[in-house]
This record gives sequence, structure tokens and C-alpha cells, in this order.
Amino acid sequence: MATSSTDLADRIRLGMHHLCVNFDEQQGQLPWFDVRLREGRPGYLEHYECFDTAHVPGRCLDALLLGEHVTGRPAPASAIDIFRGFHLQSFKGSDGLNGYTDHETGRRTILFHNLREGLLGLNALIEFRNDGEAADAAKRMVETIESLVDSTGAWREEALRALAVNAAFPWSERGPDIGTAPQVIGRLVGPLVDYSRIVDDAAAFELAVRLARRTVDVAFAPDGSLTEAAGSHLHSITSTISGLCQLSRLLDDPDFKARVESIFSTAVAPWASGSGWIKELVACN
Repeated sequence: MATSSTDLADRIRLGMHHLCVNFDEQQGQLPWFDVRLREGRPGYLEHYECFDTAHVPGRCLDALLLGEHVTGRPAPASAIDIFRGFHLQSFKGSDGLNGYTDHETGRRTILFHNLREGLLGLNALIEFRNDGEAADAAKRMVETIESLVDSTGAWREEALRALAVNAAFPWSERGPDIGTAPQVIGRLVGPLVDYSRIVDDAAAFELAVRLARRTVDVAFAPDGSLTEAAGSHLHSITSTISGLCQLSRLLDDPDFKARVESIFSTAVAPWASGSGWIKELVACN
């Protein structure tokens, strides 16, 4: 049975409600990262230091403010304020990126996988709340990302080493995190395209193009299937494909559009259900 627009709006509102009660009262309203269900145990909420402040608030701001826009139901100001506070705090470092303080080392730490959520949250605050502090943070963030990659979208090792002076981050000779393109640069394409539209920034759009082309070349085979460099995190891969689709609609490049159509049709098909649900990881059962 087809889902009506009314049904969809109701489901969006239910999702918004869940996000607005997802705070840990024992830790200053810190957002929970996820809900776990394991055999023989009741469901339980869970924190992850690397995601609680530098990842979750940005994702929730994006969802709540977009949900408010499309359904007409205002997101509770109290929830927006909590998420906004944690989100902007994650950008207080001198590097311009969203990070957190590692409780074991005491060092400011950056997980490049979180950059997507960082820019998503700022975009939402700018577009739907005209938030000047978010606009300043987003401008610095995009400039920093620009400084970290070269003209082909590859990481500049010298710039990464300079960043590492004041912040810790996991990286290998292939770049930050584990080096798989979708988990970092691919996921940034969509937020950069949105940012370029919201603030009319042509340089941000050009940066999105560079990151997109590199991701396509590295993470996807000519037939659209995944390469080893795509990694196993399907959520990152679908986020990447979404951004590539956004970009392909705006670029006057038939070859790129055809390539993205092939990726959309092929890349995650082995792990997708008939309803469109896709597993979290390539290897999960």
C-alpha cells in the first residue's frame, strides 16, 4: 500500500518527538548516541564520547529543523537550544572543525567522519534560524577543509601535520580515519552543496565537485559497484551517493550524471531490501 503525504508527515513528527526526548538528565542533557538491543537483555541507551557532541547534535538539528520546515510543526525551542549549545561548543577549537575533548588524553580530538554532521547542523541553523554564530563557524569550517585538500580532492599531508599540532585525529598515509573515501570526503559532498546554495558560495560548490570526483574515482568501480576503498559502512556509502545525486543534478556534465546513475543503481543493491531499507554494514547478517 502506498504511503500518503499525511502518513509521511505523521511519521516525521514521531521521529522529531523521539529526538526531543533523547537527552541524558544525569549528564547535563547530553544527547544519547544510540539505542541497543541485544539478545537476552532489555533495550538500553548508550553514549560514545566521539559522537555525543561532535556528531549527534548536528544530525538532530538537521532533522528537526528540516522536519519543522516540511511539516509545519515547530520543533521545541528547548530541544533546539540544547543541541545548538553542544554543537557550537564542538567548534570552539582554533582549527575550525567540530571536535571533542578525549577524557583519557585531555586533548582536543577530531574524528573526520563527524565533519558531515558538523556542517549539516550549521547549515540547518543558518537556513532555518538565520544564526550568525553558526554562519561564522560554517565559513571557518569550509575554509579549513579547503586548506586540507589539494586541487584533486586528495589530502595534503603537510596541512594535516600542521593540524595535528593542536588536535589529535586518527589517520593513515591515505588520509584521516581509515582512509575510505565515503566515510570522510564522500559524506561531505551533500552538505557542501547545500552550504553553497544557502550562502551562495561558489568556492564551496567547487570544493564539493573536487571531493565528489575523487570519491567516484576511488570508491566505485566503472560498473558502479564498490571498490575496497569504499569500506564497509553502508550508511556512509548511501550518504555519499545522496550527495553525488544532488551534485549531478546541478552539474552540466552528462558523463558524471551517467556515472552517478550507475552507482545509484548498483553500489548498494546487494544489501538493500525491496522496501529500500539498507543494512548498516556490508558484513552484517
